[in-house]
Amino acid sequence: MRANQDYIRRQKPDGLSCRRRRWLDYLTGDTWASSNIDYWVRCGNPFDCWHEGDEVIFQLSGYAEPGIPEHLQKLAENLPFSLGWCDRGFLYEVHWEEPMFANGSGGCIGSVVVNPEDGRDPWMYRITKTGRGNDLWSAMNAAFEAPEVEVVNETAVNRQAA
Repeated sequence: MRANQDYIRRQKPDGLSCRRRRWLDYLTGDTWASSNIDYWVRCGNPFDCWHEGDEVIFQLSGYAEPGIPEHLQKLAENLPFSLGWCDRGFLYEVHWEEPMFANGSGGCIGSVVVNPEDGRDPWMYRITKTGRGNDLWSAMNAAFEAPEVEVVNETAVNRQAA
């Protein structure tokens, strides 16, 4: 229903039609996420849960993006050359550029130096996080604490091994 309303709103000729409305939570009436799962779903990410024997499995699916490591951002601000780091088989570099923003302040720019030839996107990738427990609540909490596992060609690959 809300997707239809958004589509109709974008078709109107007035300039205000493209503004995204913040939808209220149907239970609480609030516009802010009230829990981890509430935030996950509001970001458009799905989840699934099922039983295997006496165990409940809860799986979060979504997308992640590699961020420039905080310590490299701080180092790059004071160095005249680029710094590199590896993640998921990609080699990235970061350098400081000033001015970068309209107010004259500087910032970090990241780029891909070495791109594996397997067709994966260097900046956005699918992940799953899976938790197990005796009940739904403990399995869901375990999923949020679980490490990200990258999904490559519909097959989960442990991020640390990639």
